[in-house]
Amino acid sequence: MTDESLKPYYRQSKYYSLDYNKETNQDFIKFADKLTKEIKNNQTLDIANNELKKHPSYQTYNELRQQLDINKIW
Repeated sequence: MTDESLKPYYRQSKYYSLDYNKETNQDFIKFADKLTKEIKNNQTLDIANNELKKHPSYQTYNELRQQLDINKIW
């Protein structure tokens, strides 16, 4: 794990970790829920919401999104 600030939460889900969410004021849960809502409402993985794009976790999401080939799923 390269991010020192996340080492105390090693092998824990950011979404479900009580300690992580207490420390971050549920920031990741808010991000993940908004991201999910955006994807469902727009029916696309391409996010246009600038607020979501500014979140530190967006980069990880975007890298995963780019690896997906939706055409392979259908």
